[in-house]
Amino acid sequence: MIADLSIQCAGAATVGIYATSAWPQVHYVVDHSEARLLFVENEEQLDKWLHFQGLAKALERVIVWDTEGLRAFSDPRVLTFDALLEQGRKALAAGPTAVAERMAALTPDDVALLIYREPPVRPRGPCSPTATSPGWPGP
Repeated sequence: MIADLSIQCAGAATVGIYATSAWPQVHYVVDHSEARLLFVENEEQLDKWLHFQGLAKALERVIVWDTEGLRAFSDPRVLTFDALLEQGRKALAAGPTAVAERMAALTPDDVALLIYREPPVRPRGPCSPTATSPGWPGP
């Protein structure tokens, strides 16, 4: 929930990927959505990224919540969630109004999340609810 709200506050959109998706499906969603960050739960989910790591055009970073089993793993593109929070604290200290300014630039019609149907048997696009979509709880 923290990541989803932070992503929306930054003016980006959350893109859900099923934990049961095979790596080609994960690659498709990451590439098609032009994701810049990929949040993964653990080593098993990170392994999927390792299959396509050189192929994801826009992907800049992978954030891992549970690092058990990854103690010896090192890649400059992979961050722990705690390290991401620390980077956020430092950025906020350097620019205390940055979050409020970014949030003020958001509009109700900005895409909130992208939902891809599972499994993508053939390539297809997502649906993309906005803050004014029916059923959206709003801010």
